[in-house]
Amino acid sequence: ALGEIKRLNDGPVQVYVYDNNVAFVQAAVSLVVRLIDGEFPAYNKVIPTDNPGSIGFAGRDLLDSVDRVRQVAASKSAGIKLEASGNEITLVAESKTGSARDIVVAEINGEALQIAVSAAFLSDAISSLGDDVCAKYKTDREPLILFPLDYGRFSERLEVVMPMRL
Repeated sequence: ALGEIKRLNDGPVQVYVYDNNVAFVQAAVSLVVRLIDGEFPAYNKVIPTDNPGSIGFAGRDLLDSVDRVRQVAASKSAGIKLEASGNEITLVAESKTGSARDIVVAEINGEALQIAVSAAFLSDAISSLGDDVCAKYKTDREPLILFPLDYGRFSERLEVVMPMRL
């Protein structure tokens, strides 16, 4: 519903809540959404907490790099490889038509990491987090946990990007 309101983007939005409905009113458009009553799953239980490695980077730099390398990928959701070591992240995309490689400066604490992820999922996660981003990791078979570097102030804000096989 929020995505639809954002798409319409016809000025300020008034929000009305009543019973199990929420109404979003914008100029000449009204959108009414029914709220679902129920228990939200205990998602915290599936997010790994023991992640000894971390990578700090500028979100915009990595986002631009992902966009550049995925141009050679077969589709927008195709996988890309991230290789983090030393003080850089190397992104690699390969397809039948060629390959692309790009490097982003990063601060890496922990063991080197080589992981494949969906370019689209990684882009979505990074673009929602802001300027300075941290990724925590354990192995190449476990998810990347991404959050803004000011995570201490916004502890509920994080993104999980699952690894994939290429």
